[in-house]
Order: sequence, then structure tokens, then C-alpha cells
Amino acid sequence: MGSLGGYLTPVPKYFVGEFMDTIMDCLKSGYRSFVFALLALFALVGASSVWAQAGYVHEMSGTVTATKQGSAPTPVRAGDVFQAGTTFDTGKDGKVILKFQDGQLAALQPNSAFRVDQYNYNPKSVETSSAAFAFLKGGLRFVSGLIGANNPRGMRLAAGTATIGIRGTDISLLVENNQVAAASVVQGALTIASTLGTVNVNQGQFGTSTSIAVSPIANAPAAVQAFLNVAAAINMPNNFPVVTQAAAAASKAVDDAKVAADKAAAAAAAAKAAAASATATVAQKAAAAAEAARAAAAAATEQAVATKAQQTALAATQQAIAALVTTAAKPAALPITASPTAVAATAKAQLQAVAATAVLSFTGVTNMVNASLAATTATVAAADAAAARANTAATQAQTAATQAATATNPQAAAIAAAAAQAAANAASAQAIAAAAQTAVTIVATTTAATGPGSLQAAAAAATTANTAATTAATAATTAATAATTATAAGATAAQIAAATTTVNTAVTTTTTATADAGNAAVAVVVAPAPAPEPAPVVVPVIPPPLPNCGPSGC
Repeated sequence: MGSLGGYLTPVPKYFVGEFMDTIMDCLKSGYRSFVFALLALFALVGASSVWAQAGYVHEMSGTVTATKQGSAPTPVRAGDVFQAGTTFDTGKDGKVILKFQDGQLAALQPNSAFRVDQYNYNPKSVETSSAAFAFLKGGLRFVSGLIGANNPRGMRLAAGTATIGIRGTDISLLVENNQVAAASVVQGALTIASTLGTVNVNQGQFGTSTSIAVSPIANAPAAVQAFLNVAAAINMPNNFPVVTQAAAAASKAVDDAKVAADKAAAAAAAAKAAAASATATVAQKAAAAAEAARAAAAAATEQAVATKAQQTALAATQQAIAALVTTAAKPAALPITASPTAVAATAKAQLQAVAATAVLSFTGVTNMVNASLAATTATVAAADAAAARANTAATQAQTAATQAATATNPQAAAIAAAAAQAAANAASAQAIAAAAQTAVTIVATTTAATGPGSLQAAAAAATTANTAATTAATAATTAATAATTATAAGATAAQIAAATTTVNTAVTTTTTATADAGNAAVAVVVAPAPAPEPAPVVVPVIPPPLPNCGPSGC
């Protein structure tokens, strides 16, 4: 995660979009898994047979292309679905996380290539499902899903000239010159089969395809250690199966929100430059502020759409869990990669209590999903409210800009321009508050989630951001009223003087509130995680259906 220095200082007077950049940086660099991404995690597979899509692009950054059999490479974006026969390539700045229907995850680092050779997943018969992948070059974090946990013989992962046996849940691979330069375990175990023989690699070790020896990671070359550290630190989505279309739609909505946030930041920077310009007129400054407000309102609106998409995908999870319980031919197993700190309190207690036997009840999994859905549901109303306030602020900013351009009294025009600035500040605060709501879901649904306590802390921080944004909205409305009074025909000197004081106060209030919202939003995604706790490697997810018993028990 990039440095947050400078973003925790007071916001400059003329609306700063830096907080939007901060939130996006946090989410891109590990918590977006984001920010604004995540977000359709957990939407479990329904009862239909094998799906056409193998999976979808959960998130990406930089240059990433996908090549289908017989077709030219095409750019990849979050939310794209793909089938078997697709090869993904990342450029020197490219990263991508792929999620498969059964929950399988593949996170590619820059300058990497990964091919989906075969994928046959049937939620009615998980134990007979199969998949085959080829990791051609670069760096990969690979997390097992239902297929790997229930039919390891049906899971094949070629890495260069070697074959990797998935005996655990979460591994990292580095392939150079068609050889495995390093294979290590984040959780579980693996084997490397090459022309030299088969090597077993356990946690704390790394192996290669050019030797039958394994060594402690501490003895690995510096470059290998650096790669393994980066791979292990990736904030991966949870490895629950997904309803592909719902999950893909949520990821696309999150990416759209990021694009809108980038545009808002650019508009804010332009408004800031105009405000500081010695040659820009009052009307030009006001117009720039109005444009910044419109962009911020668009960003807040996209955040609201993203949170709703997350809620929709998670709601599908609850329905699909019940379907899986009644349609699965036999109980399935899922490798849970999240630490017990990452789940709801009841599920955490169950995980800790049964870690020795690696058994997790259906109730425990349901609790995890319910906790995530509850967090996401809470964001929807807050994000919708922030979007509504942002659009009101954008309207106020445009009205003030028009008043600044048409006012015949220079002082009244300046008051209107300041009111436009206050409205732009307020719109920015709303966009930040909406982004904070989205970030709460990321904290709730990724493997780096920090447990119920931290989830509550994240939600509290998002509430603080929302409160600050409300304060900004109130101040902007006050400024809009004062500007209307000052620019009205026949306004007296006393009215103009009073409006000046009111608007100046509003500018100060909205500036401070925007800073407060930004600081709170940053706190949502950078709350320190507690010390990691051991988690079971493989746990049964779906118990055998009992006569006359529903999903909640008998």
C-alpha cells in the first residue's frame, strides 16, 4: 500500500480530490481486492448443471489481455467472463485476479501468462468435476476452490515443464525460462513433479523444478523472497463458489466506480488550479467548481450502484446455499483460506473449536455469508443517501456558477463563486463517504479481513465519514441560500456583507468536513489487522440433507 503521508493533513481550501486518490490507492493496492472491488464474493453456485463460463475477472490493473483460441488478444477489464481455452497475459504493469465458478482463484503478477486449458464444474457432482491450467511464465498466487478440495486428482496445474500437485489450498509460483524458479505454500502443501522426480513442499519452504531439494524460504535468493512476500500479501477474495454473472456484474460496477472516482479527482484538480489562477475570472472559477461537483456526484452515484450490485450478488448466495444443500449428491469440501479472524463471531468460534478435525458446519459458512451480506446491506442505504446529497450539491454548484456569471455586483459574484466552491466541497465529501461504504464490504469479504471487531471499526469509520459528509451538505445549502440573497436584484450592502460571512464560514466548514470524511474513509481500509490465527486447510461445507430438515436445521 502506498504511503498515506499528506492525505491525513487538512484539505486545501479549494476542494481537493486527493482524498479520492487516497481511497483508490488503498483499494487498488491491496484492499480493493479494490476498493472497489470485491465484491460479489460469496455468491454461491445454483443448482443448474455445468455453466458455459469458467469464471470472471474479479479485478485488474495495468495492461492485461485475454486471448481466446483462434482470436487476437483483447484488453481485459473487471467483470469480463471467460471460458476454457482462454490465455491471460499481463504487461509490465499488469495484475489480474481471476475467479472461477467453484471458487478457484488465480492472481497473476506483472509479465505473467496463464492459460485455462479445461474446466468442467458441476455443482451437483463436485467430486467428479475437473480442471486443467497452464502457468506459462511470471508470478502466480493460486488458491483452491471446490474442485481442488473434492477431486484433487481432477485438478491439473502445469508450471513450465513441471506439474504442480495441489495438496493444500494456497500456493505461490514463480516460473522463469519454462522452469519453476520457486514454488511455496501460503497455506497447505504442494508437490513439484519434473524430470528429476517429485518434490514435496510444505509451509515455510520453497522448491524448484531444477532440484529435488527443498529449502527454508529464509534461504531463498533475495529476488525469490521478495516475490513470495508480495504474493503472500495479496488481499485475495474469499474462495467461495460464485454465480458468475452476478459476481461479474458486481466487479464491473466496482470498476465503474473507480473510473468515476478518477474523473472526479481530475475535475477537482482542475477546479483547484482555476481557483489558484491569477488570470481566471470569478465566473471561470465558479464554473470549474461546478464541474468538479458534477464529477463528484457522478462518482457518488456509481458507488451507490456498486454497493447495490454487491448486495444483489450476496443475496444470491443465501438462496444458492440452500439449493446446494438439497441438490448436491454428497457433501462437498471447501478449503477455507481466510483466518478465523476474518469471519463472523459464531463462525470464528466454530473454526477455532474444530480446527483439529477441520470440520466446519453448514451453519458456520452461512454465518460468514450472512455477516458479509449484513455489512453490504448496511452500505446500500448510506451510499444511496450520499449520492442523493451529492447530486443536490452539484445542482447548487451549478446555480451558484450561473449567479457568479450573471451578477452585476463584483462582491456578489465572488460570494456566488465561493458558494459554488462550498458545494463542490460538499459533493466531494459525499463521494468519499460513498466510497467508504464500499470499502466496508471489502473489509468484510476478503481474506485479509480482520474479524468482527475490525469490521465493526470499519463500519464505524464509514459512519463517521457519512456524518462529516452530512455536515458538509448542510453548510453547502446554507451557502447556496446566502448566494441567492446576495445576487438578487436590489440586494443591500448589509445583505451582501452578511452573505459574505455566511459563505466564508460555509467554505471553511465544508473544507474541514471533507478532510474529516477523507480521514475516516482512509481509516476504513488501513485499520491494522490482529496477529494471524491458524485456520483449517479443508473443511466440509455442505452437510448431507436430513429428512424433513431445512437449511436451518431440524
